[in-house]
Amino acid sequence: VKISIYFFSSFFIIYLPLTHKPAEQPQSVQEKLIAGSGNILVVDDEEYVRAMICEWLKDLGYTAFQASNGKEAVELYRSLHREINLVLLDIVMPVMGGAEVFSLLKQIRPEMKVIIFSGYELDASAQVLLDAGASAFIQKPFQMKALGAEIRKALADSGK
Repeated sequence: VKISIYFFSSFFIIYLPLTHKPAEQPQSVQEKLIAGSGNILVVDDEEYVRAMICEWLKDLGYTAFQASNGKEAVELYRSLHREINLVLLDIVMPVMGGAEVFSLLKQIRPEMKVIIFSGYELDASAQVLLDAGASAFIQKPFQMKALGAEIRKALADSGK
């Protein structure tokens, strides 16, 4: 069994042996993750964060596309915007920051759903993006269940 964990800017993969005896788990762990379908563009400058999110998305039933910075994200989005259902966008990145990327994505396709995230708390710059139409803000580190719920909510709002 492979478990991916993102914890305070560190990424761990833990391999556990399989057992045929079911483990008793707390109720919160037993709750079903919210699966879905669609194409999601993940934009983050930290490779291990992108890899973890893409793995989670795959486990939830989504197809993930990756961009390591804002400029790459805009170029990829220009070519795939009709196929992308949602963008997960880190706010703080080198080359081109999340606010500029958000603005360019919305120019290409105003109805695009974008969930913003950051290792920092919700601040004025993130609030500006929410006020401009970002679907949600998630603070890193976040859990797979929370991400899945925000994605489902954003896609439900778009009719996907």
